[in-house]
Amino acid sequence: MKTFVALSLLLTATGAVIFEKCEVGKIFKENGLDGYLGYNLGDWVCLVDNESGFNTIKTVFHWTEYMTRKVTKYGIFQISDDKWCGNSDNYVPYRRCRVSCDSLMDGDLTDDIRCAKYIATTENGIETWLSWRKYCKGVNFNHFLDNCQL
Repeated sequence: MKTFVALSLLLTATGAVIFEKCEVGKIFKENGLDGYLGYNLGDWVCLVDNESGFNTIKTVFHWTEYMTRKVTKYGIFQISDDKWCGNSDNYVPYRRCRVSCDSLMDGDLTDDIRCAKYIATTENGIETWLSWRKYCKGVNFNHFLDNCQL
């Protein structure tokens, strides 16, 4: 019980949020992701479900292909600091999305969505995310959000 209370206090203090599927669907729809670049809301919700489990404070560390440096992914979309966001270690005017990596780990998804939209317009589009290619590509999402009252 003490662990749960401590974790709850930590999440509240940091502004971290673990969203529900329908909450994310509503926020994404309000921010223009439904139909963005031809991808429906279900594609985007599937993406973040598989990337972060809707957890805004999730971080994942891994090494580059040649083990030359560590890359960290942040937030609900798991946006990486190798290209897209920046922090004190790799400022480069907040990388291509011009956003601080730390700002991707709060309950406000505005900057996360703006960066995800930008990523989707570059390189491989939504296929930039391995989890979308692996778990979401080619899946019919017509009924994925039916119970959400969007």
